Amino acid sequence: MTVTYSKEQVAEAISLIKQGIKYSEITAKTGLSRGALTYYAKKEGIQRGNQLSKPLAPEKVQEIRELFQAGVPIKDIIKQTGCSDSVIYKYTSGSGLKPRVWDKQDQIKKAIEMYLSQQDRTVKDICKEVDIHPKTLYQALKKLDEESK
Repeated sequence: MTVTYSKEQVAEAISLIKQGIKYSEITAKTGLSRGALTYYAKKEGIQRGNQLSKPLAPEKVQEIRELFQAGVPIKDIIKQTGCSDSVIYKYTSGSGLKPRVWDKQDQIKKAIEMYLSQQDRTVKDICKEVDIHPKTLYQALKKLDEESK
């Protein structure tokens, strides 16, 4: 079944697309399907997605790169900058930036000592206190157990 749209509907849709309005809003307002919007946008030479996204301010890019190089976890960079993980990776990957590698050996040793002393703390509590992931502690304990055999 072929659906035809009026020139006015198409013109309004194209205008809304150019304004950066979401396709879901345009379909609700104009009655054009998402497929039709894509078709007419391509026909007009309009690209959606990353091509139309606003570039980040140079200060924001610099902030992302500095946080990344300082070894700040991606989830924390997301919270601090308000940018998505894909945006963060876009501005950090391929740029030669390397995240700072944290040496957590001291934290792991402290966590093992706390675990072995059995001070009525859960693994979760210990890991939170020394700032390591529980899996890291379990792996270290497993390695320690294998070495003692």
